[in-house]
Parts: sequence; C-alpha cells; structure tokens
Amino acid sequence: MLFNIEVDHGHVVTGYFVPDRFTGTSVIRIEGSGIEPLTFECNETRQSLVMAGRHETGWCGFRLDQDLIPGLAEMQDLELYDPETGVVLYRRRPAESIIKQKLFRLETHLEPLSRLDDALDGSFRFFYKGMEQFGRETTTQIFLLDHADSIYASGRLLYKQYEYFLEDRGFRPICLLRNPYDELAERLLILSRAGNGDADMLGARDSMSLEAAIEFAASIDLSDEKQLRRAFRTMSAEDAFTFADPLVRALGARTPDETPQDSTMAGALEVLSNCAVVGLREYPNLFLEGLGAQLGLEAKKLPPVQEPPEVLRLGQILRDIKPVKSLIEHDLELYDHVRAAMEKAL
Repeated sequence: MLFNIEVDHGHVVTGYFVPDRFTGTSVIRIEGSGIEPLTFECNETRQSLVMAGRHETGWCGFRLDQDLIPGLAEMQDLELYDPETGVVLYRRRPAESIIKQKLFRLETHLEPLSRLDDALDGSFRFFYKGMEQFGRETTTQIFLLDHADSIYASGRLLYKQYEYFLEDRGFRPICLLRNPYDELAERLLILSRAGNGDADMLGARDSMSLEAAIEFAASIDLSDEKQLRRAFRTMSAEDAFTFADPLVRALGARTPDETPQDSTMAGALEVLSNCAVVGLREYPNLFLEGLGAQLGLEAKKLPPVQEPPEVLRLGQILRDIKPVKSLIEHDLELYDHVRAAMEKAL
C-alpha cells in the first residue's frame, strides 16, 4: 500500500492512494464533523505510478475541494482512510491540541501495550499501532509520510530494517523492556491460548509466522513444571529458534532468520542509546514519568503498565529451567546491562 498527501491548502487537499492491488480504482473513506461519512473513488490519475509499475491505470490520485466537502477549509478533524484495512491515509487535528513530535515505540512484547498507545491517539495528527500487521511496504510508507510533523507509531518490527527511514525522517524511538523470563512466559501463555482456539490472541500474520511456536506451546500443560522441563529439554531446533532472544533480534537483527551474534548485541545497544525513552517493566512509574516528560504530559494521565500475575508465576518457574537460560542468554545479557545502568542512575 502506497499513499501520501501532496498538498493541503485548507480548501483543497490532493494526494494519492495505491491499495494492495494492481488494478481498479482506488477508494477512500472520508469522515469529519458536519458531514456524513462518504466513500469516494479517486478522481485523478498519477502517470508516475504506471511508469513505476505500481498500478495498471494510475487512477489513484484524488483532489478534495469544497464542492465535494462543504466547509473543507474550516474542518479541523478531517480524516481519510482505507475502508478495507482501516489504515489512516491522512487526518487533520487542531494545531493547539497536537504534540509536534515524531515517535516510534518499538513493541518488544507479543501482547502489545495497546492501552498506552490508545491513550496517545488524540495527541498526534497521525497515529498507527500494531504495525507488524501492515506489511513492509505500508510500514515504510508511514515512516516516509509528508506533512507529518506530528506522528506516533508503534509495532513489533525489526528496528534495523527501518532504521534508515526512521533516522532520515527524524523519528525518536521509545522502548520498554521486560525481564526475558517473564516475556517468554507471556509468549507461551498467548501462544497456548491461540493454539487452543482463542482466535483473537493473534493477528493473521502472526498466526502464520508463529504456527510452529503455537503448536509447541499448545502441546504443553503450562501449569505442569515437569512437562515444561521436558518440553524445553527436547524442543526442536525450529522451535528453539522461534523463541530465542526476541529482544536482541528486534533491536539488532536485520533479517528474521538472523542468529544473534556479538554484532547483533552491539547493534541492539546502539539503538537503545538513541532512544528518547527506555524503560523497564520492573520500574513502570519511571517509564511513564520519562514518557510524560518527553511528551509534555502528566504521567498520571497515562495508563499504568502492570504485570499479569499468571505471567509472573510462569516466569518464576522458567527461571529454574536450565535450557531456558541458554535459549534467551543474549536477551538476559542485554536486559542485565540496561537494568544495571538504570539502577546506577537511580
């Protein structure tokens, strides 16, 4: 998916939208105060899209004016989005109500911090969460948006794959880390539920890419410590790779199949050193205070970050299983490094 706004002169808005198909006319959804929501077929061609092989006809451009949308010039909550996926293509927000920053929160958990993201939606002109479900082209396009001096995005991505675009467009990363044993515990719980029929636990992309991990987790009674020990002692190389060092890989790996090396660890530390805010779930209030200071918001207005009791219980059991330590040794090293630095600063 490709999209961008070319101009917004208030009374005229032009841009283009290329959906995930090569043929047909692009369609956008338009909403705003004082108008009935409407579905609009793009009304201009962009020959450059044809020449680049992105669309058969190039009939993906649009021009919105006050004949189509009465009061367009005064409208402060205009929103354009893809009616099929819900991805926001463009939106206006009152200038006095938005934070003029470009932030990307690297999601390091399988269970996303959606409440935290949602609490910040109204503070930014552009807002995207769960970007791991978008696909690489759409994700890259979001980072390259024009007229986007106020944007908040989050997703469980490989940071190094997008590092150039993030740095080139002035994004500041945010990252919240968790004890790797507890993160593994939560992943096992989520994957087990997904494998036992809870379809809402994972999106379509995760359900496909984590199929082997889902089967592994669903085959274990997670309340049975003997089963857990046996499962990790005898797990296949494929399963081991799926669970190994997700934090270091998210921060330092350039490809999904990269095995963490010393260089991966170095890359992960470099990313963290450039973050606007780094937090630990052991110290949730410190993270919220840091995030609030970055955004100019009171920390108490942000939702608390809490650890589910079942995650902590299973995490404690995993700490006593030796093969688990080998599985996440790079993540443990990175986490201990960050925790030591943070506690030294307290």
